Amino acid sequence: MVTYNAVEVIKYFKEKIGIKKSRKQDYIDQRNYVIAILYYEFKYIEEELAELFKVDRSTINHAKDLPYDHIKYSNEKFLNHTLEIREAFPYTLPEHNRDIAPERTYAVTVQLSKEDREIISIYASARSQHIQNALRDIVKEKITQLKK
Repeated sequence: MVTYNAVEVIKYFKEKIGIKKSRKQDYIDQRNYVIAILYYEFKYIEEELAELFKVDRSTINHAKDLPYDHIKYSNEKFLNHTLEIREAFPYTLPEHNRDIAPERTYAVTVQLSKEDREIISIYASARSQHIQNALRDIVKEKITQLKK
């Protein structure tokens, strides 16, 4: 069970490591670990992560699964590069199998007034979320209430 939230992970990464363009393996390993947590635990989509880390979506698609393999095969360099962040944000990465398609999700277009969009934007900003994630969380919360 995770005892932290996405905002804490993002804040830690931005303050301690920083969002930058780099090919240094220690940076890439830490970034990929955070990407995997945000993708698998907090359900960020690849486009949101690409925007957050200022990389292409294809980079995110590749990056999200690398930490699992490095940990599974005990890659010593990866484990050393990510030691501090793994201790701060422990997470058991799910096994990934690219042969199995993920659960299907559906896009829904919603028309909002300017005022309503601004309110959701403020809500998202307060949680360091992309507006789409914030809106999805609001809808999921309401669906959970309706199921009861």
